[in-house]
Amino acid sequence: MDTGLDSSPYRAPDGVIEARPATRAKPFFLAPPTLKLVVMMTFTLGWYAVWWFYRAWRAVRQHDRSRFNPAWRSMFTPFYAYACFRAINRISASGTGERRAPAGFLAIAYIVLALTVLLPGPLWLLFPLSVLPLLPMNAKARRYNQVRDADVYRDEDGINAWNWLAIIAGGICWAILSLGILFHLLSRFVPMA
Repeated sequence: MDTGLDSSPYRAPDGVIEARPATRAKPFFLAPPTLKLVVMMTFTLGWYAVWWFYRAWRAVRQHDRSRFNPAWRSMFTPFYAYACFRAINRISASGTGERRAPAGFLAIAYIVLALTVLLPGPLWLLFPLSVLPLLPMNAKARRYNQVRDADVYRDEDGINAWNWLAIIAGGICWAILSLGILFHLLSRFVPMA
């Protein structure tokens, strides 16, 4: 007896449905290798820190199931650096069991080094050192990613197209700054005709 169900447009398809490969998950924390973090912080003139803090706050919000805006906290990093470092310490210690880093000292060091950009004369060139307090926290986040999912934690190791764009733009800025400083120094020692 033909019920007419074979010609129904709502009938499930015949045959075996192929399994799709799972999409790769992103690492929990943004924790690039140390060299990449230093290069990106230097060539983006410190703006990479905003992205790093944004991703850290987003991970903290996901872990704690909190309700706050990570974008605002990353934009006002001087006010939230200590809380971010403390949260990374807490989450990392719960996942890896290792000792906590001195969040207060690292936050103060980060704020002081980041504010060197406001210093007069060539002293503002100290601001790329603001990456130094991020290194221990980045290492903690990287170890947490590795313990959480060993296959995923290396996703941030490479340099993608956006990274290259930032490096090239920052390199141009650094070249212009270097030429300006060089011409300024030369004008002090070489008399103008």
